[in-house]
Amino acid sequence: GEPAEDIIAKCLAAISRRAGGVESRSLLTGEGGLATIEMSNTTGRPVTPGDVMYTISKLSRMSKQGDDLGFDSDVGKIKSNAQTGVAVFDVGVDDAKKLIDFSKDIDAGGAQFRILRELELERDQTLEEGALMEEEEVAAEEAVDADVDAVEEDTPAAMVEAVVTVVEVEDAEVEEAVEVEDTIEVMTIMEVAEVPEDRVAEEDTIMME
Repeated sequence: GEPAEDIIAKCLAAISRRAGGVESRSLLTGEGGLATIEMSNTTGRPVTPGDVMYTISKLSRMSKQGDDLGFDSDVGKIKSNAQTGVAVFDVGVDDAKKLIDFSKDIDAGGAQFRILRELELERDQTLEEGALMEEEEVAAEEAVDADVDAVEEDTPAAMVEAVVTVVEVEDAEVEEAVEVEDTIEVMTIMEVAEVPEDRVAEEDTIMME
């Protein structure tokens, strides 16, 4: 019978008063008029995007030798799954149906095709991978914090106090040196200011002579 997903989709379309049939959309991009197909290999070899392009192109040429099941080799977005070894890709709805029917009786090197209705499993795997990455990041941050705490614990308190004392001593020495320089400048100014007037007069007389 007709898949339950199609029946539900038609019911929803009827409720929303949409005219005509339900439009097929890509499960990868959401683009209308496309179907998403899964390609696997019975030999267990992982399917790559290059395998998809090569196989579809070859089967397309073979299909056009007949009259009924000829389909084009136009392939849209391709996405491979390294974990499962399969690849999914988009083609036109009519070409997808013809590809499935034609490939049933053809030896395509172990290639098998089926039209996908959903990608929920892959979405769940993506969510799990994202959660795992977050856990790894948190664990890494906690490890860094633990290393910092260990370094602080291993550093003797006396050493920390000694460093602080050295810094304080250096600051005191700098301040003392500044005070000495200021004192010398003040004394020099005072000495100049206290020169006797008769001495100044003598110096002026010598200069005039």
